[in-house]
Amino acid sequence: DFASVAKDEFLGHVDDPGWCYLATQILAERAAYQFSAEHPSLDLTFINPPLIFGPFHEHFLVPPTEGLGPNRRILRLVQGNVPPTLPPHFVDVRDVAFAHLRALALPLSLSGERKRYLISAGIFPWIQAMNY
Repeated sequence: DFASVAKDEFLGHVDDPGWCYLATQILAERAAYQFSAEHPSLDLTFINPPLIFGPFHEHFLVPPTEGLGPNRRILRLVQGNVPPTLPPHFVDVRDVAFAHLRALALPLSLSGERKRYLISAGIFPWIQAMNY
């Protein structure tokens, strides 16, 4: 396990959106691992990106500001505001899509082997983003 959280611990912090997101990711991955252990013929691959930034698909309407997700932090910088403190790890949405395509091409794992990939484009502190 790379992190641990109990369901009760999660429910005790529902007022913190960042915590809720991270906790639900941990709980969902744990549940998927348990399900795959019970169904050994299931070939399961996890792709774990940090903050995902990038353009919306050309056929999608750009959502209102509150629907921009992590891109809202970039908008805040452009508007002259400092976004909330977050880890500086990031990845482009197109790289995440590519990682999913590569995962589909991996050989099947019939032994129940866990395939888990951490992807990141690197570190880009907000102060660098503001100076850029």
